Formats: sequence, C-alpha cells, structure tokens
Amino acid sequence: MRRERKRFKACRKCKALNSHDAQQCWNCGGNIFTIHWDGFVMILSEESAVMEVLGVDKVGYYAIKII
Repeated sequence: MRRERKRFKACRKCKALNSHDAQQCWNCGGNIFTIHWDGFVMILSEESAVMEVLGVDKVGYYAIKII
C-alpha cells in the first residue's frame, strides 16, 4: 500500500508547517524545508501555554518532530 504524500512541508529552522508550493517560511522567512516530519500542533491563541513550551511566538501549525 502506497503512503499518501504529506500536504505540508516543515521549515527546518522553526518547524512551522508550510504549503508544498511555499518558497519562503511564513514564520521565520527561512527557505530550507523537509517533508519528513511527524505529528503537529495547532496553536490557536497567543495566550497558549504551549507556545512557551515550544518556543514559538506566532499562532499557526508546527511540526512536533523533524525526522
């Protein structure tokens, strides 16, 4: 059985998830991406305690683990 390709790629610098056609990361401006990531977290509020744990400062989708 063939595994479906992931719809997002993760920025290697900040782990933000970007669309496959993105040339630059929406979060940090980086341009090095990977499709090899596992799990994600969705930050919906700037008051989230998870933001501090992950070390992020913007609302959005982030990969939990870069493989």
